[in-house]
Amino acid sequence: MPVVLNSSRMARQTYALIDMLHYELAAILAFVALKMLLAHWIEVPVTISLAVILITLQIFAIASKLIPEKRQI
Repeated sequence: MPVVLNSSRMARQTYALIDMLHYELAAILAFVALKMLLAHWIEVPVTISLAVILITLQIFAIASKLIPEKRQI
């Protein structure tokens, strides 16, 4: 019985992370697209790019924990 409860809890946590995944991917892809479009005029170091991507991942991971999940009836 504990295995079933544990997997159910993990499924709910995974759903909460996946719920905001499309926003997270959109933000990261928008940053990368802007970086590529402006590469001719502005050079962004790799460390800054990685920092922006990691900070975005952290923001959305925290937001997915803070925002209550949608309940289905």
